[in-house]
Amino acid sequence: MVRNERGAVGLRDLMFLLFFCAGGLCAALWAGKKFGAIGFLIGFPVGFLAALVACTVFFDAALYLQGWCLLGIPWLPPCRNGTCKAGDRFVLSGDYERTGRIKKHELFRCRCGTEYAKTGRHFYEKLPDGTLKPYLVWRPFKGWHPDEQA
Repeated sequence: MVRNERGAVGLRDLMFLLFFCAGGLCAALWAGKKFGAIGFLIGFPVGFLAALVACTVFFDAALYLQGWCLLGIPWLPPCRNGTCKAGDRFVLSGDYERTGRIKKHELFRCRCGTEYAKTGRHFYEKLPDGTLKPYLVWRPFKGWHPDEQA
């Protein structure tokens, strides 16, 4: 059973389960009319799995398009020192470790110890005094490029 952080099943989880069951029921009804009793038995699990796969593919494609247009792919760029790997589509943080948030900036530390912050498409290097220096910006269809913010 899927549980949220409080240990309870949420409304979103129930809606997805209802969607998958509806897919199974539709497939069972269609297969039952077409093939008889065996169609009802086989149709439900096939429809349930088909709805699950369709939902997974749709959300994966939506996340990929969102990243491609808005957030960057890879989601995190390579480290300035060149020693740490960026995140990719499947492992979002790569060699980076999340260290927290400051206002709207999400903070990361790479394997070599350099600290960074990310807000939307902008990636900043966090200097020892705590200020953020623009490092890279994501541009759709072009990728990560040096950020010329003033």
